[in-house]
Amino acid sequence: MKKAFAILIVAIFLTLPVLAFTQEANLNNVNLEFKGYAEKPVIDGKLDEFGYSKVNITPGDVSYGGNDDNLENLAKAMQYDIYASYDEDYVYMFISMDNKYYTNNGTGAWDQAGVQMGFANVGDDTNVCEFMMGKDSSKGDLMITYFTQYAGAEELVLESGVDFQIVNDGDRVNHEFRVPVTAFYNGGKLKEGAQFTACIVLDQFNEGYMHVQISSGLSNGRNIAQFAKVTLGAPIVKPAATAEVVAPPATPPDGGAAVVAPVTPAVNNAAKTGDAGIITLAAAMIIAAAGIIIFRRKSASK
Repeated sequence: MKKAFAILIVAIFLTLPVLAFTQEANLNNVNLEFKGYAEKPVIDGKLDEFGYSKVNITPGDVSYGGNDDNLENLAKAMQYDIYASYDEDYVYMFISMDNKYYTNNGTGAWDQAGVQMGFANVGDDTNVCEFMMGKDSSKGDLMITYFTQYAGAEELVLESGVDFQIVNDGDRVNHEFRVPVTAFYNGGKLKEGAQFTACIVLDQFNEGYMHVQISSGLSNGRNIAQFAKVTLGAPIVKPAATAEVVAPPATPPDGGAAVVAPVTPAVNNAAKTGDAGIITLAAAMIIAAAGIIIFRRKSASK
């Protein structure tokens, strides 16, 4: 029943009136790299500095669609960033896009803005793992729709808050998720050098449908052969912690012992009570003697 429903949903999707469409320049030749993480990402809708690397996407890798030319142009103006990583069991993705037209009423997959994903094995043009996730604008509930499962793979069930999270962050909305390798990949554990294919669609609505798509496999007649090829690269390099450097003592040029500056002992200038009295008396006597001498000199001049 579930598979029949998924097929029905896909059929509805294929009949959506996307009237304006711009094909990517790199048709059938979109190549992406996902690097391994340095620190395992936390699925919380916040970008982990060493959990992801930004995916290099060129203008020629992107296709656009909309119900009319105006909506297609709005799609072309959408701001977004895509990050990814992997370990042997999961693919991790962090997709941030502007939320100017991110509105969901919660009635169904095609009334929601969000992220739609497709994964497949290289060279497989018939089997695909496909799903879409979004966030209800009024209640804040996370929504996910599964369209089709890769043949022979374990059934994909993503748990909100554990496997995916959607967070509004100022003028952006972040979709973070992980997908188990068992849901789409037939090559065993993921490792550096492994390859699969993927299609990434950013859907939004402005009284009509529009999307940004990395490659064009899902919206262009759902052609899996047009998915982007993903190659798994080396892990992200986390900078080593720098220890505080302490300068060694100065060494004379002749290699002798280090010269240590002499330390002058502190002088206690505070006079003791008895010493202060003696000093005061001596000063008074000197002043008095000086006065006598002056007086006598004045007297002798008469």
